[in-house]
Amino acid sequence: MEAYYLSEAVKTRENNLNTVKLAAALLVIVSHAYGFAAGYEKTDWLSLLSGHSGDFGALAVNTFFFYSGLLVSASLFRNGGVKRYVKRRAQRIYPPFLIVTLLIVFVAAPFVTTLSLPRYFTDINTYRYLENLLFITRHDLPGVFTENIYGMSVNGPIWTIRVEVFCYIIGYVFYRLGWMKKKKIKYVLISSLILVGMMGYGAYNGIEGLSAVIMPVSMYVVGMFYMVFADKLKLDLRIAYCAVTGLILSFLLRGFLFGCIVFLPYILCCAAFIQGQNDKRKTLLNKMGAWSYEIYLWGGFVGQMIVHMFGGNMNISLNILLTIPVCIVLGWATNRLTTQN
Repeated sequence: MEAYYLSEAVKTRENNLNTVKLAAALLVIVSHAYGFAAGYEKTDWLSLLSGHSGDFGALAVNTFFFYSGLLVSASLFRNGGVKRYVKRRAQRIYPPFLIVTLLIVFVAAPFVTTLSLPRYFTDINTYRYLENLLFITRHDLPGVFTENIYGMSVNGPIWTIRVEVFCYIIGYVFYRLGWMKKKKIKYVLISSLILVGMMGYGAYNGIEGLSAVIMPVSMYVVGMFYMVFADKLKLDLRIAYCAVTGLILSFLLRGFLFGCIVFLPYILCCAAFIQGQNDKRKTLLNKMGAWSYEIYLWGGFVGQMIVHMFGGNMNISLNILLTIPVCIVLGWATNRLTTQN
């Protein structure tokens, strides 16, 4: 197949982007099933292969953040107005997040809490969970999943939403400063290195959660770089195959972050844009991929709920097989409720 430039690729709607996003959302479910069903010490086989330097969940989150950096930057280049930017980002992220959070707190959790309903609804921690809607991460609800082997985390994966919003802000600041141009992109690089260095220093000194933030923020910035140089970047499957080899070797050598930053972005661009460039058919996977964010939002809660129904621990494969279809249905329903057709 003839190679073409990334700048051309991002303009077409005939691609496999949603399919790749769907795969990433399902990988998060697969990765978390190990901990949910069997405890913290259980990790997926990518974690074992890479010497615990990364797992399927981290790979999926890196995928989402790279695409976000790439596509949000493309949107800025088309129209960089602040009102439009904020509106589009808020419309995509917030309505599904709001619905999922409210349904969990006021509909689903009351059925599984060990507390009486009056105690549950009068407990201040029930309403503190709603701080998630202000991007202040809260994991526990009173009396919910207390017997689960993983613990009381109601919907762990939602921590990434706060990081995503942070990336939107710094990305827009870079754009308004005029740094997202080839001649000035060095300022983005320098600022990002300083930012990531500060995060690494904070993580080293015991600031909780910062170590997990470094990879997604780095991948978002890499997505920005790819968009800035999109007119110079050719997509070629032969190069992609070499990148796959490099990624695998990086994992084997415990260089998960290095592999994700250096090799994964090119693989993701080719996977999303080359194979689907002349295919005008809407495949089932691409349609389902439109719900990938909503599937992701439900994954943690549904996985924990199923473990709860099995008494607190269960077979990992069974948890995966039960969680995925439930999340797909809930993801579809949430998408329909929040998407204007």
